[in-house]
Amino acid sequence: QACSQPDLYVIGKNFVRGARVLFRQHASSGSTTGVPSESGSDPNGDIIWEREAEVDANYFYQTHLICKVPQYNGPSAPLSAPLQVLVYIQTPTKTGRPETFTYLPPPTVRGPPTMSRLSIREASTLGMIDLFILGSNFS
Repeated sequence: QACSQPDLYVIGKNFVRGARVLFRQHASSGSTTGVPSESGSDPNGDIIWEREAEVDANYFYQTHLICKVPQYNGPSAPLSAPLQVLVYIQTPTKTGRPETFTYLPPPTVRGPPTMSRLSIREASTLGMIDLFILGSNFS
């Protein structure tokens, strides 16, 4: 989700100390308004948002690393639909091929469960009857 910071496991090769994990949203190369493309992932477009992920030094190896996904607070925030950005691994000497990452909008906040009607209002203390509850927000 756009507001949490889950771990991202990156598998690859030739990771070296000083490598950075960059999340970038690019403007569409064909855009004249500066509005990002729907995917936000045209590597030829101007960079309109960029954040560096925090790499966990305890889990940094030549073939894999673990980092925290940075919070998305770019021009498309708050998200109402999934947004694709590009993730780059940048070493001191070169930048790797980008991979697509999708930020998800926060789940819709619903109100508390509300009962509107019960199928029966009283029953024997022995129980063993069917009770139907009508209402909303039970999920």
